[in-house]
Amino acid sequence: MQKDKASHNACRSEEVDRAMEKAQYCKRYNDARKGEYASIPTCSLKHASTDDAKKLEEFEECFEDFAEWFPLWDINMACKNATRVHTNHTSRCNLMQWRFEESSCVFNVKRDDCCNLQQFYRKRQDAVKVSEAKRKAEFMAIEQIDCRFKVLKADKEKRNETMHECIAKRSDVAPHLTIDYLNISAEMDCAPLAKPCDTNWLSNEYKSKAWFSKVQLAKCDSCEARQAPAPAVTPAPTQAPVPTDTVSGASAVILLDFSNGFVPKIGPADLVDAAADKSMIVDDPTGLPRKVLVVDGRSIALLAKYFQFNNDDFAIQMDQRRNFNGGNSWTFEMRGNSVRYDFYNNYVCVNGFGCRHTDCCDWSEWNTHKFVRKGGEIIQYMNGKEMQRVGNNPDKQINPTIVKFRGKHFTGHIANFMVFH
Repeated sequence: MQKDKASHNACRSEEVDRAMEKAQYCKRYNDARKGEYASIPTCSLKHASTDDAKKLEEFEECFEDFAEWFPLWDINMACKNATRVHTNHTSRCNLMQWRFEESSCVFNVKRDDCCNLQQFYRKRQDAVKVSEAKRKAEFMAIEQIDCRFKVLKADKEKRNETMHECIAKRSDVAPHLTIDYLNISAEMDCAPLAKPCDTNWLSNEYKSKAWFSKVQLAKCDSCEARQAPAPAVTPAPTQAPVPTDTVSGASAVILLDFSNGFVPKIGPADLVDAAADKSMIVDDPTGLPRKVLVVDGRSIALLAKYFQFNNDDFAIQMDQRRNFNGGNSWTFEMRGNSVRYDFYNNYVCVNGFGCRHTDCCDWSEWNTHKFVRKGGEIIQYMNGKEMQRVGNNPDKQINPTIVKFRGKHFTGHIANFMVFH
């Protein structure tokens, strides 16, 4: 929880810097449009003459008028780039905020469990100590009664000695009846905690921070809201450990296994629009006890804000099967901002890196496909085995504006869609 908290705070602080850069560049652009570039050149090409030399002269005069406006283009692009960087950074901070709030809820539950266990142990220990003292008292009373009978049975000259032995036994603490108790040297502080997303918690964790008034936080959902079951085809799954991609080293920010409709088991709950066609969630046709996505000509749009990778390492993985054993079928795509990322059942094609087919598998069976951006390369894996590497473009920015499961060319099923970043 503390690690997630520190990461979120650092991200929001940096977000303030990105917002200031955006404001600076865009103010410069707006000021320029109202100032030195307020008057739009009015020149036009009349072509009044049929003389080519005259036409060229008119063009050169008009070009000179507009050439003064060329710097405005650079100023405008600086504003747009700063806006894009700020938007992408905000999306990343929102993911970190979700992780921090989730780990805070988990911490509160675990801490309450420990406090309840500590309280139970203390109460149980006190009760056992009372029983222990009672058993010792009863044992010592029986010992004294038995000893008194020995006094009565003893010879007259031995009675006094035996009586002194009985008196000495009164100090016996019955060590064989003594219980060793666990030594809890430092008790937990079990004072009531503020609940994540409550007023006091928001004040301490967010509103007191220097960055709070300069950023736009995502909605904070209470722990109860996070645990409440959403409308689903099947009951909400139990929380699973967050998987990690062994190649890129990144943890999954999204795991959509379709067991709860279009609500991801890990990551943002708004990955898919609420109006998505839920009839596309069906039973696994191979008999496995799970829900899968049927791909039959319909497409499912995903929110592009969760796929802003810049030039970071990332991985996208899913299980796929076609309705017949054939290759080269289009299942997933990312487009926009000079990016074309096409995910087929047998290869991936990314502009700036390249395309290369592989033929390893029976495509009518379930196969696990993963494509990893690692440094300057795109690496393809099939069922955990590296198949090929393409491209060498470490500076390529991958920030799509359109992301979707594409049903136009693929008929079959998809399961366990994961994004590692």
